[in-house]
Amino acid sequence: MITQALTAAARGFGRASRVFLYLAIGTERLGRFREGVELMWGDPWPTAGDGGSLFPVERELFERFIPPRSRVLVVGCGGGRDLIALEAQGHTMTGVEPSPPAIELCRIALREQGRSATLERAFFEDAVTSGPFDAIVFSYFCYSYVPESARRIACLRKAKGLLAPGGRVFVSYVTMGGPHPMLPRLARLSAALTGSDWRVEPGDAVSLRREGMPRPCFFLEHVFSGVEILEEIEAAGMEVVHHRTAADYPWIVCAAP
Repeated sequence: MITQALTAAARGFGRASRVFLYLAIGTERLGRFREGVELMWGDPWPTAGDGGSLFPVERELFERFIPPRSRVLVVGCGGGRDLIALEAQGHTMTGVEPSPPAIELCRIALREQGRSATLERAFFEDAVTSGPFDAIVFSYFCYSYVPESARRIACLRKAKGLLAPGGRVFVSYVTMGGPHPMLPRLARLSAALTGSDWRVEPGDAVSLRREGMPRPCFFLEHVFSGVEILEEIEAAGMEVVHHRTAADYPWIVCAAP
């Protein structure tokens, strides 16, 4: 009986903590949230040996849809895992990354491995990178880390404007682990009451990260459901060329019509 009571209490406290977490992130200003993103990715996935590393599905898609010796932009290049691997395949690379420690690690990896790339420290929506590019890759789920559908669509429109004729945009996105529908509503309520400059939306999964951080920071990833990703691509004025729907690592390759 005591065990059951304590277990029930633990579950209740767990649910309550989730409620307060969403209420708290609703009050967070977008600037502070962006600072949290920079802190989160300050210790990025390391590159693997000379030439970086690609997951098998990435290697398959990139070899299929990126022509040899292309000009490629990697959005959210981190420490250079996929950027260096693509440079090793003969592509001319540009990387955009908001985290100062991550982009410094990328520079070090490029130098140590005798590779070259143009790097810009910025969020993609703020980047001044000029095209045209034959391929633009939103690296490993980073599209899902952009808050608000309108901001994600704006990123796709910007990518579209940077494409060379016949160019492709590669987007991976999260489909598992969505929050209870009530939680984003609570965050929107607290945002409205406090005058926050952005809004949590349905499907936004929120967590609080502390370990290894100079201060606790919120982390948000948008969990897509149904045809939502397709609607955002259509709203950006792009069309789907290829869609890999596997739940563990879904990808869309899209292009300007």
